[in-house]
Amino acid sequence: MTIENKTILLVEDDAIIAMDEKRQLERKGYSVILVGSGEKAVSTALKQEVAIDLILMDIDLGRGMDGTEAAEQILNKVDIPIVFLSSHNEPEVVEKTEKITSYGYVVKNSGIVVLDASLKMAFKLFDSNRKLHRELIERQQAEKAVRRSEERYRTIYNNSPVMLHSIGQNGQLISVSDCWLDRLGYKRSEVIGRKTTDFLTDESRKYAEEVVLPEYFATGICTDIPYQIVKKNGEVMDILLSAIAEKDQKGNIKRSLAVLTDITKRKQAEKALKKHQKNLKLALKTAKLAHWELDLVKNKLYWSDEIYEIFGLDPIDDTASYETFLRTLHPDDADWVGEAYLDSVKNKTQYDIVHRTVLRDGTIKNTHETCYTEYDQDNTPLYSYGVARDITETKQAEDQIKNLLKEKETLLREVHHRIKNNIASIGSLLSLQANSTENDDAKAVIQEAINRVHSMQVLYEKLLMTKDYHELSVKDYLSDLAVAVERLFIGKAAIELNIEIEEYTLDTKTLFPLGLILSELLTNSMKHGFRELESGIINIIFSQQGNEITLAVKDNGCGLPDDFDLNSSPGFGLTLVNLLVEQICGSFSIDDDNGARSIVKFEL
Repeated sequence: MTIENKTILLVEDDAIIAMDEKRQLERKGYSVILVGSGEKAVSTALKQEVAIDLILMDIDLGRGMDGTEAAEQILNKVDIPIVFLSSHNEPEVVEKTEKITSYGYVVKNSGIVVLDASLKMAFKLFDSNRKLHRELIERQQAEKAVRRSEERYRTIYNNSPVMLHSIGQNGQLISVSDCWLDRLGYKRSEVIGRKTTDFLTDESRKYAEEVVLPEYFATGICTDIPYQIVKKNGEVMDILLSAIAEKDQKGNIKRSLAVLTDITKRKQAEKALKKHQKNLKLALKTAKLAHWELDLVKNKLYWSDEIYEIFGLDPIDDTASYETFLRTLHPDDADWVGEAYLDSVKNKTQYDIVHRTVLRDGTIKNTHETCYTEYDQDNTPLYSYGVARDITETKQAEDQIKNLLKEKETLLREVHHRIKNNIASIGSLLSLQANSTENDDAKAVIQEAINRVHSMQVLYEKLLMTKDYHELSVKDYLSDLAVAVERLFIGKAAIELNIEIEEYTLDTKTLFPLGLILSELLTNSMKHGFRELESGIINIIFSQQGNEITLAVKDNGCGLPDDFDLNSSPGFGLTLVNLLVEQICGSFSIDDDNGARSIVKFEL
């Protein structure tokens, strides 16, 4: 027996004896933990800071708790072998220890050989006890599981909502479930001992006696057998029967279980489905939709009568085949149509194409085809089901609409171009007017008008560069507009623009007044914010939080006049801003924050 990694808790109050015993045990290969009292022994064993494999316990431990009491307290908490090592050899002392534990009692000074043998025997006994205990528990659990299983089986069998029965060697009923009796209307005393075939229709009885039962008794299994069983009231129920049997060594059936599934409603549903399919075919014919089915296993194609009409085929001369279909395709479409179908089957993707069909008289039609493919559990394709529709008139209408839309876009682009040129002409006229007058106030008014015209010009330039005339990029439009306004003030104070605009698109109905608002606020900062300064910074921030949009224009200039009041401001620019903000159903505020700060808010 190997004693490597075995740790012994040695409980001995005599220090010299303890050291000697510890030394001898360690020479034998044990790891030894030494404690000198019963209290410390209990504490050390229960803390389990170190894995202890055995406790070698002295009985007389001086003052306090003795060895037997310490052993009882330890064994109340943990399962561990305890061997008593004592000078006592009185029968009553030995008997007392045997009531506590039965792993050994060694008289001191018996020698290390005796002690080592006793310890090894204690380890073996402990391992055997644990193994026996585990086996006993496992056996009890197994027996309990078997009982539970049998009880569960009986409960399930008798109370199952499924029709169940069991038969004997001669095919007679030996048990039936309550559901079996309830569904068929019999009492248990009326059926037990009778043959199962007694309750079948004549046709089903013959099939059972000649085919099913002989095979079942030979193999012990049958699956989904279609029968018709007769209820006590004479009604016939369609069922599927599956059964399994357990045989003894002689081949006789020991136990059997049959499950009967009522498929009467399924049969009715199948009948209704056939009627539905008939109606569907009628609907497809009415809607001028053709359908086809391809059996990929047998390589057999079926198509409806409408296929002949769509593809211009003769029902007598042209048989349903893939080769016949290929002959109807436009030469430029034949290859890719076949590849598209094969790819859809291989990759399990949608087959949805439009191809050209050439009739016998040379007429070209546009045909829309879709299909799906059915696969088995091994992903082998079994059937393809398709629908074809003549969309020639629809295609012609779509092409006409596309041409009209293209003409409309060309016309609209030309209109925007003319408007842009007209706006540019207005701007040029105003510039000429400003240069021809010597009145500074008049020049300032005209320059503000030029700025507003330029804002409109930037918008129309953006409209000409985009494919969507209803929405524009806020970032592109407002950034370019801000830079354009800045250029109008070159030569004055050195102004640095910081533009922070998130990427959005807005409809032009909102974006146009927003551009005018930005132009007015930026012009105000340029004109009035840095009158006595050589440089400055203007921050433009456009952001969105939820449905709320915020446009903020802030400079670090000289700020607002002390007597400034937005509601009584006589300036045309701020009056225009207020009107434009009302137009977009927003709010406008302006205050002094180490320079002028204007904020416009509105909701989408």
